[in-house]
Order: sequence, then structure tokens, then C-alpha cells
Amino acid sequence: MRKVVLGISVYPRHSDFKEIQTYLTKAKANGFSKIFTSLFYLDQPSLKVNLPKYLNFFKLAKKLGFYIIADIGPEVLKVLDDDYQFTKLKSFGIDCLRLDTPLLASVVADATYQGLDIQINASNDNKFIDDVLSLEANKSRISVMHNFYPLDQTGLGWQYFMRCNKKYAALKLPNAVFITSQSAFFGQQPNTKNQVKLPTIEKHRNSSIEQQAIDILEYTKIQEIFIGNYPASDQELVSLKKYAKHFNRPQSNDSVVKLKAHIIKGLQANETKILAYKNHFRRGDLTEGFIRSTNTRILYRDVKPRGNVKKAQIGDIVIINNNNPHYVGELWIIIRKNFLFTSNIFNYVGKIDKTDFNKMNKINSWTRFKIIN
Repeated sequence: MRKVVLGISVYPRHSDFKEIQTYLTKAKANGFSKIFTSLFYLDQPSLKVNLPKYLNFFKLAKKLGFYIIADIGPEVLKVLDDDYQFTKLKSFGIDCLRLDTPLLASVVADATYQGLDIQINASNDNKFIDDVLSLEANKSRISVMHNFYPLDQTGLGWQYFMRCNKKYAALKLPNAVFITSQSAFFGQQPNTKNQVKLPTIEKHRNSSIEQQAIDILEYTKIQEIFIGNYPASDQELVSLKKYAKHFNRPQSNDSVVKLKAHIIKGLQANETKILAYKNHFRRGDLTEGFIRSTNTRILYRDVKPRGNVKKAQIGDIVIINNNNPHYVGELWIIIRKNFLFTSNIFNYVGKIDKTDFNKMNKINSWTRFKIIN
């Protein structure tokens, strides 16, 4: 079992202190324990106005028990009249510095001995982390975090993202990723007039926060998920709490419901793979007529239509086909008599054995199940 850590992002220069206080209190109540913020837009002309906003925010966050990550670069240290011993930044109550601007590996290695945790950009597929570790850096102080990408179409592709993660997993470094709220309006950049979405992965830009969380938790080993923009809705905070709670609970083979099934012949390759998928679980937002497993639609995006299923019975197994491009690849097990389909988007692939019908009653929110042929 991996421990899922939830984080939010806050940008004090944009927000009223009372609004921040309300948001932090709600996030803490929903199990969020870390905060990301950026100091990049602190400049000398606005320092007297904006620095007190940050200091009050840091004080509040520490009072509530949050771990604080601050994004900095050399220009921030210059504005604060600080150095790479981080004397002033440590006095602010910051726990971790994310060194986003390219620096010498020797500077980063030395920073790991200055009493703060150090975070490195995980979205670069290069050997920088190897160089840092080769200089006897204090590895226990190092973690990595992906970038977020405000500009449409600039987020990471899934395959590249996974390739970067593989390296840091091999080094056993804690890794964090940004997902985006669909209701928040602010990011780190000043003078934002339009809604800013801040995902790491481009395909997440317009996805629900629940689907983004499923992608990360089901298909990667990343432990830390941060909402990049501010402020997320109450519903989004609650949803992430629910998903984290599910993945944080111990899982055993005994908790997986095994369903014997009779599978038809002549299936497409992706239909066979979907049926054999090892991590089926029923979505938490229960539907009455069917057991819905949605993760396979991320992996298997091509299921050609076959036949025209209009009505199904208890135990029938169907897979959504290419006639619905958004949901293609989902697997449903029907649990209601005479279940009617209103469109030609389903392929019939098999039926649960009648001796296992009673087991379907045990499949509730988040219950894992496996189809056995």
C-alpha cells in the first residue's frame, strides 16, 4: 500500500487573506497536508506590498499544520537579499524549496545540507538528478515534482510523462504531480483575467478532477498529487479525499471479488485485454443498473462496433465501443433485468456464470473485481 499525499496551491498576491484562511481550513478538513506556492513574481517594486501577504500566509499554513513548498530561483534570492544558505527563507517557515530555474548540480547538492528539503523539476528527461546525487547530496532531503503548464497544448504527453517517472521511481525519490481544478481561476502568474488550468499532463486539462486522480493513482507510482490552480471547489476537495482514502486502505487478494464468466468467441484484441484487466473496480458514484469499471478506457481506446445490443439481462458483460469516443473501453456488468440501451455504443462480450450472481451483490463502491474465463 502506498500513502497518497494531497496538496493544494495558493498564490497569496491574488487573494484576500480571509479567503485563503477559509480555503486552507477546508483543505485541511479534507485530508490535504501540503501546500505549493511560488515566489517567482516577488520583485523589488512590489516587495513591501506583497511580502507581508506571503508571511501572513506562511504563518497561517504552519499554524494549521501544512508542509510548505515554495518555488524559487536566483532572482528571488536576490530580491530577498538571501543566499544559498537560505537564512531568510528558513525564517519564513518554508519546509521545502523547489529549485525550478536551472542551477549547477553542485549548488543543488550543497543546498541539501542547509536545513531544508529540496525539490527538483521532474519534467525534464535528463541526467541532472544523476549529477546532483553523484556529488554526495543528502538524498533524504531530495524529492521531485513535475511542472504545471498554463498554456493550452503545452502539457506533457502521457508516454513522456511515464518515461520521466520511471527514472525517479528507480531512484526511490518521492514524486509529485499537478492536476487541475475545473473551477479555479488563479495561478502563479499576475494579472490573470481568464480561467487558468494548471495540469502537468495535457490530456488532463479538461478532464474532471476525479478522472485525473484515477489516471495518476491507477497507472503510476506517484504518491503526491497537487491541485495546481486556486481555489478548487468544495466538491473537488471532497472527491480527492475520497479517492485518496480508497487508495490508502490496505488491499488484499481476499478483497478482490472473482467472477466466473462465459466469454463469447471472436473477440477483438482490446476486448480480450479489457476482460483480463487486473485492476477492475466499481466506481464510487454507484449506478443502480450496472457495475461500471472505467479505468480501461484510458488504456484501450479502440473497440470497433460489433452488433447492436438493445437489451441486456442480469450478468451480461458489455464494453463501450468507438461509437462513443469519450467512453470507449469502459466495461459494464448488468445487474438489472431487461436493461435497455438507448444507443448503439455497446458490444456484448459475455455473461457472468449464474453461480456467481450472488457475488455481484458484494461489489460496492470501490470494490475490486476480476473476471475469470
